[in-house]
Amino acid sequence: MRTTIILLVLVLCSVSVRAVDLTLSIDHRMQGEALQAGTTYAMDNGAWYFKPRFVKYYLAEITVIHDGGKRTPLTDVYVLVDALGQKRYPLGSYDVTNVEALEFHVGVDKPRNHLDPTLYPSEHPLALKNPTMHWGWAAGYRFLAVEGSAGTSKDVVSADVQVHTVGDELYRKITMPVSTTPTSSGVEINLAAEYSKLFAGLDVSFGLIFHGYGEETIVMSNNVATRVFSSPTTSVADLSQAQALTVWPTPTSGTITVRSDRDVLAHAMLVDAWGSTRILPVSQDSHNAWDLTMVASGTYTLVATTTSGSTRHVPVILLR
Repeated sequence: MRTTIILLVLVLCSVSVRAVDLTLSIDHRMQGEALQAGTTYAMDNGAWYFKPRFVKYYLAEITVIHDGGKRTPLTDVYVLVDALGQKRYPLGSYDVTNVEALEFHVGVDKPRNHLDPTLYPSEHPLALKNPTMHWGWAAGYRFLAVEGSAGTSKDVVSADVQVHTVGDELYRKITMPVSTTPTSSGVEINLAAEYSKLFAGLDVSFGLIFHGYGEETIVMSNNVATRVFSSPTTSVADLSQAQALTVWPTPTSGTITVRSDRDVLAHAMLVDAWGSTRILPVSQDSHNAWDLTMVASGTYTLVATTTSGSTRHVPVILLR
């Protein structure tokens, strides 16, 4: 009898942990507006204009951080994001309750990057696509493909833009605090993507065609790792919260301080040009300061998120 009761308790405990469906939802934006093919966007305060026709990229090695810092890798889950055609991407069912952050890579991990794409069923993200996202076994996949037309006048946007990042060296890791929305069967994980940030440091106003590994694709890969993604800002109030964050000094040789005038920090991390992250401890105070003297010199991005969900990306230069 006692054995039966114990077994019944174990069964009840096992079924009490319910797997929920996770869906990734990406808010695709260009200059703060919804990203749409055929729409011309004013870039750099009207210095030049861009009309997108193709924006796709791969996400790989995805890990959900949840329930107090627990990590659940999403094994063999790959996402081919079509920024002009699809917002939501099913990730599968997992035993999670509160999703806190998402760790992911833009590109395809090296072991899979050089396999035969014809081995996958047609619906798999790594299968051959039309237009193709694959460059051949040696080079692998196009991690990120951005195409459109550019010009210095809104009425004449005819210069061709094609930037395709190719090569294992351009694989980038991102860790991002996220907001979530409950659904009937699980949880929707929300990210915002501002694709105008892809062009930071690049002059494409007269067109740019570059496929492969080089200076232009290194810059764009670093931009996607440090500038493009954020937790969604859904209101003017949220935006004003993000703007109320003050960061100083930068450049710095040691300590950096963040002051929040209207809210307190919930998360903070330092991201290098390759997407590697360093989590920074935060306190429930309006001021947070971190000693970075042991961090290598270089250019980083401080990603600071407040308790209201607003996120700000601040360039930080460490000098020695």
